[in-house]
Amino acid sequence: MVSFASLIWQSSKPHVAVVGQLGGTGHFRNINRHDVVTFDNLLMLRIDESLFFGNSESVHRRILNAMQQYPDANEIILIMAAVNHIDLTAQEMLCTLNHELALQNKRLHFSFIKGPVMDIIGHTPLISELSGRSI
Repeated sequence: MVSFASLIWQSSKPHVAVVGQLGGTGHFRNINRHDVVTFDNLLMLRIDESLFFGNSESVHRRILNAMQQYPDANEIILIMAAVNHIDLTAQEMLCTLNHELALQNKRLHFSFIKGPVMDIIGHTPLISELSGRSI
């Protein structure tokens, strides 16, 4: 029971890292762990967990908190390489986030979306109304 409770707790509070570019490479790493380059107009966040009803509100809050720390960023990129699944609640949260950003003249972008996740969201308003790009 303790292991199961721990798994639920851990999944409900996923790690969301602000990342920057490592040297002149195409690699991006956590700003708190590596010497990286960041850009004033760009906020890159890596989500390290699948997105579902149990963690979507927590992820939303973490993204908004990061945006407060980087108020000049008008391009927000969510790196979703670790997202293996996304449910309807999480899709709705990302649609809401996209709308909130658009009202602030900011754009939301997705990067490193896995094929199975894109299969789920590819023909939804989340992609069709995305203010930025999905790369």
